[in-house]
Amino acid sequence: MSATLESTTTSVDQVVAPVQTGGKRRVRKQTTKKTTTKTTKTTKKTTTKNKTKKAADKDKIKTVGSRREVWNGRAKKTSGGLTKANLILNSSGKPVSKAQHEKGIKQFPVLKPWRDHLNAFRVAHPEMSLKEQMKGASKTYQKKKAADAKKAGASKPKKKSSGGKKPKKQKKPKKQKAGKGKH
Repeated sequence: MSATLESTTTSVDQVVAPVQTGGKRRVRKQTTKKTTTKTTKTTKKTTTKNKTKKAADKDKIKTVGSRREVWNGRAKKTSGGLTKANLILNSSGKPVSKAQHEKGIKQFPVLKPWRDHLNAFRVAHPEMSLKEQMKGASKTYQKKKAADAKKAGASKPKKKSSGGKKPKKQKKPKKQKAGKGKH
């Protein structure tokens, strides 16, 4: 058993003198502090059973957990089956799949022109909602892409092939069978 001392403070308000400010009467308050002490007894019981249970919980490793738990070693794998060997930290510090990260790095140069066009369109049309901006940017991007393709095609004339493909045959109309026609 251990005894502790607690000290508490209480304040008492006293009215000193009225002060005149701007036509309104205001009362100034002065505070004084009184200290009192109290003695309390506290008891704390601990058992060895609780200590061992808590220690065992800290050492326990989950089988399935989040990517962060797998990265920190608190779980063996994610629900998708990723282990720590399959994870990598991205630029913002989140654990992500190595395969998906590599795939994204490869796709970035392909998507960069579209992203740049969309950002420029969004700056030019701030009054539109994001959905409208995406639609408008998509239409203008397709026109720009077609114009760029025409320019590239005009500078490089296409070669005509000598005959790799056969011309399509025209289908013959079906003949009606006798007796099944309309009378």
